Amino acid sequence: MLLKHYATGIRLTLILATLGACQLGYGQIYKTVDEKGNPVFSDQATDGEVVDIKSTNTVPAATPSASPTTNATNNNDDNHYNKLSVVSPANDSIIANGLTPFQVSVSSSPALQSGHKFVLSIDGTVYSRGTSNQFTVDKVGRGAHTIQVSIADQSGRTIMSSSSNSFFAYWPGGR
Repeated sequence: MLLKHYATGIRLTLILATLGACQLGYGQIYKTVDEKGNPVFSDQATDGEVVDIKSTNTVPAATPSASPTTNATNNNDDNHYNKLSVVSPANDSIIANGLTPFQVSVSSSPALQSGHKFVLSIDGTVYSRGTSNQFTVDKVGRGAHTIQVSIADQSGRTIMSSSSNSFFAYWPGGR
């Protein structure tokens, strides 16, 4: 009995494979029933019914995001930081007057460890280093900018970097 079910399973698999192959070739498929009541599929015209094969659903592959799924990339698991981010200016924010000083706030979890420093970069260039989670940026050129914070150990090696925030700075009077 088990052998009969096994043979039926193989037959069904072959039929489905044949259907798939025929669908790719856009051939017509015909269905009949044999003397034992089993369905028989063929590409040869018979007295049976024409099988309407629907097209297969397809979904395009997902594109991975360029930015990390968390707020940071951890380059050294020994330092136990699990979150690092630029809190302010928020991503896609506007600095109304890039000629006047503005505050940058950063956050890490857990808090900055002894001997480590925050490293603030604007447009990929290090702007300032320190142990405070607040930085003052004196002025910034008008236009689009990116801002990022990293944590460096005693030797200056980067332990962790946040994702970048983008912001736009205006200058009054078009200077």
